[in-house]
Amino acid sequence: MAFSRIPPSGNAVPLTSFFKSEKSGFREIFSAHCGFPEQDILYANSGTGAFHLALLALKGLYPERREVILPAWCCPSVPQAILQAGLRPVQVDLDPATFAYPPAQLAAAVSNQTLTVLLVHYFGIPQPKPVLENPPPLFLRDCAQDFDFRNAFEPDCAVFYSFGRGKSLNAGHGGALCFPKNSPLRPLASAILETFPEASGNPRFKALLINAFSHPAAFGILSTLPFLSIGKTVWESPLHFTRIHPEFFKWSAACFESLETHRNDYATLVSEYIELLSSFQKVSLPYVNYTKDSLPVRFPLLVSDPVLREKLRNGLNSKFGGVTGQYPDILSKLPGVPNEFPHEGSFPGCERIAREILTFPVTAWLLNKTGAFPEETRLILKSN
Repeated sequence: MAFSRIPPSGNAVPLTSFFKSEKSGFREIFSAHCGFPEQDILYANSGTGAFHLALLALKGLYPERREVILPAWCCPSVPQAILQAGLRPVQVDLDPATFAYPPAQLAAAVSNQTLTVLLVHYFGIPQPKPVLENPPPLFLRDCAQDFDFRNAFEPDCAVFYSFGRGKSLNAGHGGALCFPKNSPLRPLASAILETFPEASGNPRFKALLINAFSHPAAFGILSTLPFLSIGKTVWESPLHFTRIHPEFFKWSAACFESLETHRNDYATLVSEYIELLSSFQKVSLPYVNYTKDSLPVRFPLLVSDPVLREKLRNGLNSKFGGVTGQYPDILSKLPGVPNEFPHEGSFPGCERIAREILTFPVTAWLLNKTGAFPEETRLILKSN
């Protein structure tokens, strides 16, 4: 499996659930889960669509500000959404120990042109809001990989989530944008969302396929189907943003129920990863404070020895699949980078992350029937 391919999370939903009418309102369920009131949540066709919507609303309120600060290593759909909003991406390095911005470098990048600072919660790692002398009007928390982030009641932070392929809520479609209380952005974003086209094509079939082949070892089947357009980490331009498809709400509650059903299994799996990998001398774990109520969509580690990294990837993929890198390189070096994206800058922290990152799937598929980590998988890890 290539490092540029990211398998589904493996949160399998019973396929019969995709053909039932909505038995419990997802809007209510998600609001209770994330802690944002229903009236402060808007839905788009993807997490990236929710992010793009936030940018357009911010641009409408603060037209004199044109810059968006983002990490130099992240999903390429993030800077593409910025470019499509007519804004300028400003890249900042990351600290490999925390996956957060180094404070001095972030402070140097912020100016009176800064519209927002994107705080990416990689692998469910919570990011503290930076303390800045000249903060932007709003921070944006990218919680596409942190479905369990709860409303922190920050008056200067909006949050967006993703429900697409490879996310904790494995619904194959959809994203949410959550606003702080009484935010002036909420009515403006709602009006802008109405200008988004309606979603074309029912996404139910794609969601059904993703869940039918949710075992990590089966990902190769899905990635060969061109009409699904999943798995590759490359620039796509332009991106297509729409309103969320109304059919989404007919199976999304079932996806949430499946996630909740497996929470204890996921927590067990993450604990097993931490126990087994913390003894490796050439492996560092960026974050270990996961709990049953705060789980990663994928478990991250940094492997300084490239030979060991390959041995772990190949050995574990031969057993259960789904072990891969995340994004294969920093943004400016990815295939298909558009000319308008800034190519200058040195980002040693991000380059190290891209070079060393390895992620393990967090899915109940990887536990045996007794809820324990299979012994043969332990042996693969220990033998390396």
